[in-house]
Amino acid sequence: MIHFLDQHGNTLIALPDQLASRMRALARKAYPNETGGIIVGRYDDAHRTALVRKIEGPSSDSVSGPSTFQRGICGIDTLLTRLWLRKVYYLGEWHFHPEPYPKASWIDELQMAELARTTKLRCPEPVLFIVGLPDRGGHIAAYVFRDRLVELTIIP
Repeated sequence: MIHFLDQHGNTLIALPDQLASRMRALARKAYPNETGGIIVGRYDDAHRTALVRKIEGPSSDSVSGPSTFQRGICGIDTLLTRLWLRKVYYLGEWHFHPEPYPKASWIDELQMAELARTTKLRCPEPVLFIVGLPDRGGHIAAYVFRDRLVELTIIP
């Protein structure tokens, strides 16, 4: 399990190792293009920690290139409705940057701000994972959107 902590040492996101491996595998398959998808799960009983339960790959209408990824929407509503009934919810997004140590861009920040405002998603503080080059460790940067993107510290 990988834990991502805020500046006070509180775990904000818990990501199972096998889901981190899934993101790296999807990145490896897409390379040299970017890829991504959605993150789903639930929160712990105290509503402090996002518990990631599923990583979805790109939908069929996603667009990707060596320096861009636009997640499509095909099938997302149906999936999220089905998962909602099982008390599994939209938590945020993930995508791949083909670089060793990925960092969020200003475009990522704008996208997360838009997702936070999207009432249909019911996710005012979406999380963002950015996966780096799998053959160079597949580092994962994690962020939570709280009026701005806040980078989290990783504890493997």
